[in-house]
Amino acid sequence: MTVLTVLAGNPTSDEQAGAWDRAAGFQASGHASASRRAEDARACAIVGAKASWLPFGDDQYARGGSDQEIRARVAGEVSGADLVLIPGLPLEHEDHLWLAHLLRGDLGARAVGEYVEQPYAALSGVRPRGDCGWEGLSLPYISIGAKHRAIGAYESQIPLLPVDSFATVRIAEARSRGETIRLRSGSRDAFDEVMGLLWPGRARVVQVLAGRASS
Repeated sequence: MTVLTVLAGNPTSDEQAGAWDRAAGFQASGHASASRRAEDARACAIVGAKASWLPFGDDQYARGGSDQEIRARVAGEVSGADLVLIPGLPLEHEDHLWLAHLLRGDLGARAVGEYVEQPYAALSGVRPRGDCGWEGLSLPYISIGAKHRAIGAYESQIPLLPVDSFATVRIAEARSRGETIRLRSGSRDAFDEVMGLLWPGRARVVQVLAGRASS
């Protein structure tokens, strides 16, 4: 399992940090990029994933490539994957909305799915609906615990979020029985197969697209 950060920035840049990165305590964009990559690596190690990065800029900086170039790089990274998950809801962040639109269509993977973005969804009160294809995955407690330990790795980012962010996320995910995702395109069999491999101990998967739904 690999977590690919598309807008990971250039860790060697000496450009002045953008507003968000300055608020996190960074003076140069390269320092912010290097530090956040290190946080990614620590978080991924906790959940058993590999961290991977592309050197493009987020909304504080120049992109560093055209939309076509960036899409081609992403497609090259994920081609042949069994399942690719991309941001899906609520897409309130400008970068997330841009990326979700950029990655429409075939990416060379067996299946493409979308995930509910946290803490954005919980803080805005957005609840994914089963009749729109969203499926709640009941996760083992050990997986939920690992996830929240991994969140703690983002030491530079946590102070910038509302103080009740993680309590709000826990409540929202308890209501939805864990993570919430949906199939966007590709093979339903591949999607279900990978979900079974990632969470073999889950209590249930709400099979919305198969007509056995609960929102």
